[in-house]
Amino acid sequence: MSIDLTPTLRFALPALFVAALALPPALGQTPAAPAPATLDPQIAMLQQHVALQEEKVRALTADMIAIDQGVEREVTRMVDDLAALSDSDDSDTKIATQKRETIAALKRCIDFYRKLREERKAQLLHPTYLNVSDEDLKQDMARLDERTEARVEQILQVTESLAQAPEIARADRYETAENGRRLGLTDAYRQSERLHQNSETTVNKVSEGLEKDKARLTAENARLNQQLSMTRDPDTVEFLKSSIAWNEELIVRRTEQAAAVTSGTATTSPAGSDYAGNAKDPQPVTRKAANELDREFDAARLDIKAQYQKLLTLKTRRDQERAQLKRLNDKLASATAAQASAP
Repeated sequence: MSIDLTPTLRFALPALFVAALALPPALGQTPAAPAPATLDPQIAMLQQHVALQEEKVRALTADMIAIDQGVEREVTRMVDDLAALSDSDDSDTKIATQKRETIAALKRCIDFYRKLREERKAQLLHPTYLNVSDEDLKQDMARLDERTEARVEQILQVTESLAQAPEIARADRYETAENGRRLGLTDAYRQSERLHQNSETTVNKVSEGLEKDKARLTAENARLNQQLSMTRDPDTVEFLKSSIAWNEELIVRRTEQAAAVTSGTATTSPAGSDYAGNAKDPQPVTRKAANELDREFDAARLDIKAQYQKLLTLKTRRDQERAQLKRLNDKLASATAAQASAP
């Protein structure tokens, strides 16, 4: 049974973006102005409410990060395990198939991160339903960018580990009878061809994906530059300029990554990975070992799915609490400003 990592890396969808929702120490809020000597009772009450609400958000964030880090460690371990292995004549292409499916699943994670990022960018530029601070939205986007780049590096790690089938000399490609008559292709040659075709297909898809991402980033920058030419709001101008600069950096990075994939020199140790193997010299495994890996991944998938459900619940609660925190801070700022301007 080959691994179906569609659900396995779906573990990743909400689970892996949750760290993007971690708040900075100040919770992304602008501190209220220093209180006057005589503190208005309403302001004192609001300050207490803000402090309590901040603690609620911190507690939920801590729970989310703890679960997310556990999931992230498991994903990293799974990727590292695959990168250190290759197929043998006995396992056919089971490991290569697992690698191809893992790459596809990691790509789906990236697509999900981008969707979340676009939602938060839209809320930052044109707020509608998500009533959280601009700083929180920017923090979310930055962490989603981190997760996206980590997934790209893991895709490169798995891609580089794809077995490079050894060339079989023409004279050794056939089994021969004692009289020299050819009997058919050897098992070694058939396996070599299977691995070569599998690896070539996967590498080409990864390379094409990187090129498509470059095109997407280029098109996005064209839209952002158009928006920039039509806005005069200083905060929006700053945000658009930083977004354009980030995309330009990614375009350069994708160009380098695409070249590395086609040349077989992709990065093999993403940030946060404890990978100690050699992606250029993965160890072949037997069919029994490949089947055991299937079962191990199945167990990991079930555990990650359970964590995923917990994170969804916490994410919804934390968004509600962050919205309430913003409302309280807005009230506090208004009350403080009103007292300061009072005669």
